[in-house]
Amino acid sequence: MLTEANNSWLKIELQQFDGNENLQQVALLFKERVKEALTNSLLKSTWKLEEFLSLIIAFNMAEEFCTTYNMQPSVDLNRRALGEYHTYPLTQWNVCEIKQRLTQYYIHALALLKQVQKNRHTPIEVSPIEWLELVESIGEELFIPSAEKFLYEVIWPTAPEPGIYLPPKTIERIESSKRSPIGTTMAELIRFHHYGIDILIAKRGIFPVSRLNVDEAAKYLGISVNQIIEKCFEEENLGVYLKEGQFKVRKFLTTNSQCLTRSYIDEISMSSYQCRYKGLIRLEKNSKLYPDKTLEKIYEGSCIEVPREDSYTIVPLQSSLAELVQGISQVIELRKGQKIEIIDLVFIKSELVNYKKTKVTEKKQSALHKLIKEVMNESGILKPENLWSHLKNLVENLKITLITDMDDWDDLNARLFYKLSDGKEANIGKKRFQNIIGEIQ
Repeated sequence: MLTEANNSWLKIELQQFDGNENLQQVALLFKERVKEALTNSLLKSTWKLEEFLSLIIAFNMAEEFCTTYNMQPSVDLNRRALGEYHTYPLTQWNVCEIKQRLTQYYIHALALLKQVQKNRHTPIEVSPIEWLELVESIGEELFIPSAEKFLYEVIWPTAPEPGIYLPPKTIERIESSKRSPIGTTMAELIRFHHYGIDILIAKRGIFPVSRLNVDEAAKYLGISVNQIIEKCFEEENLGVYLKEGQFKVRKFLTTNSQCLTRSYIDEISMSSYQCRYKGLIRLEKNSKLYPDKTLEKIYEGSCIEVPREDSYTIVPLQSSLAELVQGISQVIELRKGQKIEIIDLVFIKSELVNYKKTKVTEKKQSALHKLIKEVMNESGILKPENLWSHLKNLVENLKITLITDMDDWDDLNARLFYKLSDGKEANIGKKRFQNIIGEIQ
């Protein structure tokens, strides 16, 4: 179809549809085959340019086919008035034309994207999500001819009698629209696989995980509300988000004045656990989004307010400025005079659990370092790296809480306790060791 190589890669053979008289069934089957190929390809770490474009075009065509051929009104006006619908056979001639037009689409899109690659120095192989961000960021440049227009130009005039009926408004829309963007379902699939969340759910600010309000989150961490807000500024792994349905969300795209680089894609594509809440970003009037010239962070007490004479937007332009919607590079728009109150904030429980575990681990590490320092004050037992490994195994692997039987320990352990006892009985050193273990536990 697109090219012989790409057709083989997609494992889609339109020949298998020859003789199938149900065009709606053909469209659905075609879409499922493309979706299967896309899903399988997402397991790969990188895509080549041709593979990516093949999927874009095939998926776009599949979506258009399913939309157009879902239910075609009957040509018989009396039957149409009764709401009757039927489909039309896909002839061999139609199949050949579809293949030919798909190839044309592919060549057209390939030339465009290669030109973009040349201008922006984009690597030939990147991850699927990076390709998606790249293509979406230049959406005004990379369009493929509309499959619907192709159906109007080729299939409709040559369809077997009585022909495919298209409403006048549909024809008018087709004639006025020469290009269409990438299929949205494909973009959603890529994001779903990359971030592990439902893109539509994430767009609405609804997270498929347990959520806690600010009071519950503070109680879980054993700190005050004010402390947890402050920690969101300081801690790398503690995020805070906005409740669903409270604020308008729109897609953030680069401007013509802003170069799309690999690092920029990384920055605006961060998932929630990599981000932290940093307040609102002020955009000066007619701003070109230069982060070093026109952005200003504001945060006032328990409330972030948009002055009535000004407007603010949250823009994830750098890693320290986290978006408040999980996983996707978007912005939250605030109307003039609108506020973000503390009651609007929500925390993801799994992130709080991970944050709490991290803090406990840090405490354990600190206690272990204390133990190492005490033992290493006396030379001749173990090298530092060996001692660290030994103690780490004692605490983490053996789950030590009490040491009750000296016979269970070899001479090395006895020497360790002896050193900890300052040259006195080993049992004294053992108790001292237990006290430090207690701190770690």
